[in-house]
Amino acid sequence: MSELRKTGIDVLGDIPWGSHFCYFYQTTHDLLETLVPYFMAGLKSNEFCLWIISKSELLTLEEAKEALRQVLPDLERYLEQGRIEIVGHDEWFLNGDTFDYHKVANRFKNKLDEALAKGYTGMRINGSPAWLQKENRMQFCQFEKEIGQLFPNERIIASCTFPLATLKGDEIFDITRRHQFAIAKRYGHWEVIETPELKQAKAEIKKLNEELEQKVTKRTRQLESANNELRNENAERKKAEEELRKSKDRIRLIIDTIPIMAFTVRLDGTVDYYNQRWLDYAGESAIEDPNSIVHPEDRPAATEKWRTKMITGELSEGEIRLRRSDGEYRWFLVRTAPLYDEQRNIVKWYGVSIDIEDSKRAEDALRDSEQRYLALFENMAEGVAYFKMLFKDGKLQDAIYLEMNPAWENLTGLGNVIGRKITEVIPGILEANSEFIERSARVALTGKSERFESYSIYLKKWLSTSAYSPKKEHVIVVMDDITKRKQAEETLQQSYEEIRRLTEHLHNIREDERTHIAREIHDELGSQLAVLKMDVSWLKKKLNDAGEAIKQRIRDLIDLLDATVKSVRRISSELRPSLLDNLGLVAAMEWHLKEFEKRSGIKITFNEPKEELKIPDPIKNGLFRIFQESLTNVTRHSDAKEVKVKLLYTNHQLILNIEDNGKGFDKQKVKEMKTLGILGMEERAMMMNGSYEINSVPGKGTIVTAVLPYKNEKVNSI
Repeated sequence: MSELRKTGIDVLGDIPWGSHFCYFYQTTHDLLETLVPYFMAGLKSNEFCLWIISKSELLTLEEAKEALRQVLPDLERYLEQGRIEIVGHDEWFLNGDTFDYHKVANRFKNKLDEALAKGYTGMRINGSPAWLQKENRMQFCQFEKEIGQLFPNERIIASCTFPLATLKGDEIFDITRRHQFAIAKRYGHWEVIETPELKQAKAEIKKLNEELEQKVTKRTRQLESANNELRNENAERKKAEEELRKSKDRIRLIIDTIPIMAFTVRLDGTVDYYNQRWLDYAGESAIEDPNSIVHPEDRPAATEKWRTKMITGELSEGEIRLRRSDGEYRWFLVRTAPLYDEQRNIVKWYGVSIDIEDSKRAEDALRDSEQRYLALFENMAEGVAYFKMLFKDGKLQDAIYLEMNPAWENLTGLGNVIGRKITEVIPGILEANSEFIERSARVALTGKSERFESYSIYLKKWLSTSAYSPKKEHVIVVMDDITKRKQAEETLQQSYEEIRRLTEHLHNIREDERTHIAREIHDELGSQLAVLKMDVSWLKKKLNDAGEAIKQRIRDLIDLLDATVKSVRRISSELRPSLLDNLGLVAAMEWHLKEFEKRSGIKITFNEPKEELKIPDPIKNGLFRIFQESLTNVTRHSDAKEVKVKLLYTNHQLILNIEDNGKGFDKQKVKEMKTLGILGMEERAMMMNGSYEINSVPGKGTIVTAVLPYKNEKVNSI
């Protein structure tokens, strides 16, 4: 009990455990000015504090709490945690209306045991038995005698306070004689009354200090020959030893608050301690029979293993299921380790139980996932391989097969070559599959996935390849044989080209036929109608004497011939405007727009190229037909009031733009309908290596754009 404790009272300094002294005070201010720092020092030293407010003192419970609260704002938390108790006289000293000094002394002993069990280093007390000294001096003497026998042997520091105003001289002498030493404070001034016990305590402290100084001096001489590094190491070791010594006083508290289930076991196998986490999980009822919470299936093996480890003294570790207080079982990792004394004899076993239920579930889920992945990997129709790419100065030198599935082996015909370099398996592969190698290397370096199609010279196959990098310089490659698909695409493309050439040929034939028919109608039928009209006119002159009915009939016939001639000219122009051949595309478009405006009543605006254009017949014919068909669609579907037509030549391109302010339409719906008119115009544009596009929004009109490649050759006239 030679360990010194800080009192917080300047006049006393440090005193050893077991100190029991008395303190006389003049005023309440003197009392509080001493006891507040006295208890603050105890709280800082991890001591349990007990302040008993007696009815003989000049102080109330609330005044005591308020004084402490002034220097300790979170006093309520300390009270709730039980680190300090402030109780009244009747609550502590009396049992009903009677005072039993044996029971009171036992209460101090029980309170100390309880504090030590909770991890406190000891207990600090203040009380005032002055009331007892007044009422029953004999009981007071017996009580002080019993306390005096109890306190010196325990980790207790106790002070007894007495108000000077209520004491006589002989009473002060009697009280001082029954304590180890006495101090007094009168209106802020200290007085110390030394008793033989105090002198003896000071002598013991001095002796301890001298012995300590001698030990330090001796140890210093021993360490003088060591170098700085060794001195630092020894200093660290001493610091660690000091920390270890201090930590022993806190072990019980730490064990009780760690976030795992901890317990200790005696040599006979009896569990003698559970921490709070263990009790919270298993419940108080499991204390008597800890094995009862072990899952019945795990109990035999766990029991046998524990018995074996107790005999051999070895560390034990295992996974078992423990029942929670609500009946649910969870997996725990249970570890036990022996504690040895200096003779290497086991004195106790320490154990912890760590909840691994969540990690077990995660392991099961991971195992299931791996099994699903393996089944998927092994049964994939595509070939899958995992490579480690070998680089030097950023350039691929080789690659190692790390993994592959059966489909890869079948696709490449290599068999299982895991662990081998690709240049060993297929010499020249880096050069023979340059695109595949280059892209895979890029993926391994950048981490960006790629998907591409390439032809393998080695395999003589078209391959669809996807590559991505799970980590730097590693790449996973998925390959699928698309040779048949490529062949089908080539066949389809050839068929499409043949159809396009046939379509172009048919368009040319139809255009030639239109030209021929237009000329036949214009030249032959037009000439014949002109002769017929001349004959009818001659007949009209010869029939001057004819009746009025015959003359009217002849006039009607002449009108009919005029109308027929106009129809022949119109039909001929629609089949093939002669202006298109004679004066060119722009003139033909101007004539057609005038006729369109007359027939439809839609206002027309036409912007034409500023320069003269010499356009080849295929482009001229095709662009005019697109223009003609687009205007026909405007008439049929748009309900437009105005149409703007632009023909531009820029950057070696002819651009036809037709914009109306009609009702517009849903482009996607029209696209799904696959109308022949639009398909025909798209096909015409594609045959001339150009493009045809329609943009429309319901209620906002439609814009048709045709773009054709064309290099103009300037001429003096069109």
